[in-house]
Amino acid sequence: KRQLSLLRYVEQAATPGCAKSVLQHILEFSGHNQWLKICGGSKLQVLQSACQELDSEPRVLEFGTYIGFSSIAMAVSRSDLTVTSLEAHPISAAVALRLIKLSGLDSRIQVVLGPSDVTMAAL
Repeated sequence: KRQLSLLRYVEQAATPGCAKSVLQHILEFSGHNQWLKICGGSKLQVLQSACQELDSEPRVLEFGTYIGFSSIAMAVSRSDLTVTSLEAHPISAAVALRLIKLSGLDSRIQVVLGPSDVTMAAL
């Protein structure tokens, strides 16, 4: 239920195609309404700094998409970075896909639904 409330909020408030706006409104929702398991604050800065240090044409494999916040944040940190994110829960994957599309990063972020032992074998 929390994830769907977040999705409604961000879809109404964020600027379509603007990933920074999507991230900002996810953080706003989390801070004012309900806690979300996302990497905000100093953890977000560490994540984005680590992405800056990757070699050219970086690719990231993420375990656990949740709502796509980290995937979007990583893609925002570098315009040449692509993310493949594995998610076992269908509702989380669906919310993440909508937020990723809203952010305009759906060409650079792929969400793969299913248990990681199965999805890893298919990659």
